Amino acid sequence: MLFLLILLSPLHFLWHHRLGHINFIKVYEMVNLELLPFFNKSEEKCNTCIKTKITKNHFPKVERNSKLLELIHSNICDMHSTPSIGGKKYFITFIDDYSKFCYVYLLHSKDEALVMFQAYKANTELHCDTFIKCLRSDRGGEYYDPQLFETIGIVHETTTPYTPQQNGVAERKIWVLTEMVNS
Repeated sequence: MLFLLILLSPLHFLWHHRLGHINFIKVYEMVNLELLPFFNKSEEKCNTCIKTKITKNHFPKVERNSKLLELIHSNICDMHSTPSIGGKKYFITFIDDYSKFCYVYLLHSKDEALVMFQAYKANTELHCDTFIKCLRSDRGGEYYDPQLFETIGIVHETTTPYTPQQNGVAERKIWVLTEMVNS
């Protein structure tokens, strides 16, 4: 079926599909370099590219905190490849909004996230002589213990579903760490 669609489509779409949905400008440059047969330019759009390459706009710039441990960004990530040497399959990050200092902990399962947060809290509050005021995370459920946050006096902010931009600091750090691990 796909083969028939490619045969029936105009020549520029044929080469666009064959070359892995590259930009049409590059296809036309290849025609000018006589690497591809000549065809007329078209203003049509590729539906597959429109659906798969669309991205959300960034949120406007936000004001950063001016004190240490006022806001901690956190996220948990699955290591899709093989587990670590110790058999750990997840890692969790804690990033201070002011200093951007990051702690990374390896986890066997997502259930350990709350325990690691308590270890992080004890360690950082001891070294910084101040208390954590707010924790921001996505709605992954790993921090679901409302009584804990009420008793220790930390505000737990969660992001709106399907808006990773609201926790962009943690999302970017996860992205950087996974790229480092994969390469």
